[in-house]
Amino acid sequence: MFSLNFSLCINSALQTKWVKTGAFITSAYNMARTNKLGMRPSTVKNYITALNSLSVFVSVHKERYLTPSCLVKYEAWLKDNGKNRNTTSCYIRSLRSLFNKCYPNSQHPFHKTFTGHATTPKRSLSLNDMRHIIRCSSLIPEFLHVFYDIFLFSVFGLGIPFADVTRLTRNNIHGNMLVYHRRKTGKKISVPLLPEMLEILSRYKTNDDNALLFPILKSSYCSQTTYHNALCRYNRALGKIGRLLGIEEKMTSYVARHTWATLANEAGISIKNISIALGHHSLKTTEIYLKRDQCGTLWHDSIIVERYMRGETDNSSMSRC
Repeated sequence: MFSLNFSLCINSALQTKWVKTGAFITSAYNMARTNKLGMRPSTVKNYITALNSLSVFVSVHKERYLTPSCLVKYEAWLKDNGKNRNTTSCYIRSLRSLFNKCYPNSQHPFHKTFTGHATTPKRSLSLNDMRHIIRCSSLIPEFLHVFYDIFLFSVFGLGIPFADVTRLTRNNIHGNMLVYHRRKTGKKISVPLLPEMLEILSRYKTNDDNALLFPILKSSYCSQTTYHNALCRYNRALGKIGRLLGIEEKMTSYVARHTWATLANEAGISIKNISIALGHHSLKTTEIYLKRDQCGTLWHDSIIVERYMRGETDNSSMSRC
């Protein structure tokens, strides 16, 4: 009995040196939202995204203390929920930075998690695959068509990320341009509305300027959980479409973005213009997407890529339908 009580006391004493998860999340949210330290908007956004994710994890797994084992479990949970190693590392780094700001004198619990940058191959569809997908729209069943349309809209739209394309409204349309701010960076992006994109939008017409262009989310101001569920549905649907059309590369939300960048590169668009179209702050980020190191207008470049995908710039015929 003495041994058991002694062990419990020791465990309790050891545990109290760690910060409670609830206290950390509350303090970190307050610091991020008040932004008294004058952090960049993109940094604040990254912090809040990471905190939202940790909050969901803590509510599900009932972790009381922010310990090394808690963060290792959180890291594994992110992986199980589709986050790659670099995204996970970004979340952990954001949380670590917030922890250091909120609790500069407390014991550091992040030493068992990965906070580096992993070099990962960027997946993209081949030119043949994209031509096949475009030409085989009649094979797509009705219940998958909205996901098929969003994927093509994203590719034709200079690789619009899923987080942005699902929150677009008619208010983002300015003449023949689609203008929005990336949720990830806050950077303003202008996309030429190609005929293919307008044709896709015509299938989801609405008279409400504030209504979302695609019926995936009910509102652009949805919770992190609601958005995550929508993303999972989209990726599952893309997987079904890929299998249906015989596409070997796994189709995912991010493949659309990498595919546009890769095909633009193959079509001869400069890395500088590809970087501008993707909304990257640095050419180095763009070079991660591509295989060449060398560095027109958006209209000119987007039309070149669109014609390249359709085979109008060469004599190849790739239809498998």
